Amino acid sequence: MDSSLEEEAHAFDQRIESRVDNGFIPDLRKLKHNPFFYKSFWRDPYFTKLYLGDICNNFIEKLAKHTSLGARVLDLGCGAGYLALEIARQGYHVTGVDISESCINIANKTLDETDIRGEFGSLEYQNGSVSELSMFNQFDAVICSGVLHHLEPLPEALVQIRLSLKTGGALLWHEPQHQYWTKTEASIVTLIRLILANLNMWHDEEVKGVGTRDQLLKMIDEVYEEYRYERDPDEKKGQSPNDLASDRDYIVSEIEKEFTISDIQQSFSFIYRLMGGMRGDQETLNRLASLLHLFDTTLSQKGTIKSNYFYGTAIKS
Repeated sequence: MDSSLEEEAHAFDQRIESRVDNGFIPDLRKLKHNPFFYKSFWRDPYFTKLYLGDICNNFIEKLAKHTSLGARVLDLGCGAGYLALEIARQGYHVTGVDISESCINIANKTLDETDIRGEFGSLEYQNGSVSELSMFNQFDAVICSGVLHHLEPLPEALVQIRLSLKTGGALLWHEPQHQYWTKTEASIVTLIRLILANLNMWHDEEVKGVGTRDQLLKMIDEVYEEYRYERDPDEKKGQSPNDLASDRDYIVSEIEKEFTISDIQQSFSFIYRLMGGMRGDQETLNRLASLLHLFDTTLSQKGTIKSNYFYGTAIKS
């Protein structure tokens, strides 16, 4: 593994180890309320269901459309395995691959503690990079959830992904399109946070202090930067060295060189960095989260507001 991949792996090792040390369980069916996550959807199982539940369901629907039950699926960049686990529960034979050794170790530990009776297909995890996909047999589908934008150089990675697929196999992805997200969407997020803060329902009480035009514009700029670069002000380097190496236009243009794109859909605009920051009675928060989810998905899919992520499907001819 070259030095840049080692740095990527180290960053994700640290990330998952910190989460697990603070009570995180990478199984969508075993999640519990976890205050370690101060603003993330991971803070509560209901928030996670609204966000990751939709993403999982989208992948499962696409697998049903482009493969048959029992198909072989590669979850590339599987992390700690929560998505691979859900897909295996649907009857697919899944291989999860990730460059983070810690993620793979934790994924295997979670799998060992999982009831795999019923319709469970099969699931195995391997520590490796995209350049090592030739180690595996050909797949009916490859899933990349928040992975392609980390792969550098992307063209070479897509060649390896293509080689890992059978003819007619599907590449399915959910990736960022931050270049399309604007200050209009940042203004919506800012307004929601200001309202929540003044109702004592937002985690950052300093937001209450916004009361002038300059303060408002400054907050909108900060929210815009936060979403555009997927990081808080104190996270100068992002989550890993290759984070956001690619965005939508480049990802799509490179995929088109190796595959035939069959569909692209809009995903979410902002709730993934909003729901977890809310505070208060959980029943009330769940109702608010449901309303925000409805607002976000409906207006993103209609194009009224800009989505920050997009789904796609491409076929190997």
